[in-house]
Amino acid sequence: MKKQYLILLSSSLLALASCGGTSGALLPSGGTSVDQKEAIQHLSTAVGSVGSDGSFGIKLENFALAANAEVNTPIMSGYSDLMGLASIGTPTVSLATTKASLDVSGVTFSAMAQGLKSKTVNDVKASVDFGASIKANVEMANGGITQQSSVDYSGMSVGAYIDSGNFYLDLSNEKAVSLVNTLLSLFSTLRYSSSSDYSGGMSIPTIPTGKFVQNGVISASMLPLLSDSVEGDITTTMNYVSTYLTAYKDYFKSYSYSNGNYAIDFTLTKDSLKALISNTLSSVYASSSMDSTTQSAVTSYVELINKYLTINACQEVLIYNDKGPVSIAQNVDVAVNTTLGDIVGSMASSANSMFTSAQLAAVEKLSYKSSYKLSFLTGTDVKVNTPSDLASYTNPTTLETTSVTAQ
Repeated sequence: MKKQYLILLSSSLLALASCGGTSGALLPSGGTSVDQKEAIQHLSTAVGSVGSDGSFGIKLENFALAANAEVNTPIMSGYSDLMGLASIGTPTVSLATTKASLDVSGVTFSAMAQGLKSKTVNDVKASVDFGASIKANVEMANGGITQQSSVDYSGMSVGAYIDSGNFYLDLSNEKAVSLVNTLLSLFSTLRYSSSSDYSGGMSIPTIPTGKFVQNGVISASMLPLLSDSVEGDITTTMNYVSTYLTAYKDYFKSYSYSNGNYAIDFTLTKDSLKALISNTLSSVYASSSMDSTTQSAVTSYVELINKYLTINACQEVLIYNDKGPVSIAQNVDVAVNTTLGDIVGSMASSANSMFTSAQLAAVEKLSYKSSYKLSFLTGTDVKVNTPSDLASYTNPTTLETTSVTAQ
């Protein structure tokens, strides 16, 4: 039951995460509406054709992301057992306020590969180039104490390449290396603090700045990279995707074009999101016995979406033909703007008495905007970007480590 409940919640959240664009703005004009079954069949053909000529590439354009949040979380104290609250008395409630922002701009990304069907090592070439500026700020206030943290990774870049069977990694950008090391430290510390395995202390690796090479990463025995078994796995995965799309065909529209292209338009409104959740819920009801508590929680979840979620734009458009995918474009603009009292009252009106009027008026605000276009390339359009200074790349030395001692 818990697994099915998670599937229900994730289906609606995934729908939000994968939506984007003002209605119709991303869909090419001149299309003719076609049956969903026909469109899905051609999509399977498109995916099955990926890399058929031994080359494939993707290029990201016009990516932008901006997210802001102001969230007030109740902190309750004065009791040891929430379920025994009535017998213990009214707890003391305070609010922990978190304000956060994230901005990602100047993103460039391309991934190109050639020789995917070759059995000769020197024919296999690939490049991945990434660049971006990431800025984030978090401010947390609780009990009169305010903590603030900001990061600025503007102008960072990373490059990775395969040539003559060797793997090359360009980590010469200090901002990119700093971000990687920050994430390594964070994940390692979280693992350390939550596990008894590190009671004696641990070491956190530190990635150095530089350009590095790992020889012999690809050998003749591994080729071709796009083998029959890999293509079989792609076909199997696409079968699952086709089944999923068929089951949810009422939530997208399909079009055909005179140039042989097809388009699938995923446009989501608040009403269609609610319908998606309700239909998924009905499926869960039919296949299992959901207890009343879980049913009530899901119902409250849908009601919260209906009352407080604003979908200004939510569209994703996939364009493809029988030779492969052409592009996918996305643009999303969603927001939540309400108060703690509205949320508490929606979930349990009797709980309002636990808070002061000022606490109930505390703002709960979220906004998320993102957009991008991802183009798919084949044949002569795939241009592997191999740096001219590969001879200067060196074998990586032993990573530096920072020791953390158990407290």
